[in-house]
Amino acid sequence: MTSSRCTNPLDQVEGAADAAFHEALDNGAGAEEAFEAATVAAEEAAAEAGIPPEEVQARTEAAKEAFDQALEEGKDPEECFDEARRCRRL
Repeated sequence: MTSSRCTNPLDQVEGAADAAFHEALDNGAGAEEAFEAATVAAEEAAAEAGIPPEEVQARTEAAKEAFDQALEEGKDPEECFDEARRCRRL
């Protein structure tokens, strides 16, 4: 069993974002609403993990750009979120 204290803070942030994104989709939210829910959850988890706000902001902006680009390309919400996840991880 792994303690949450041993978990990489970025993994915690990613897990919070992923859970919020999928919960929003499951509750009927559109892709952009689900991404917003994921962003809020990620920012909260990042603050709890002590990740500097400027780092969070930079990662969020990169993720949003990737998400929007994938959405414009006609990808489904999951694919858009995957693109955003890749950029958020930098």
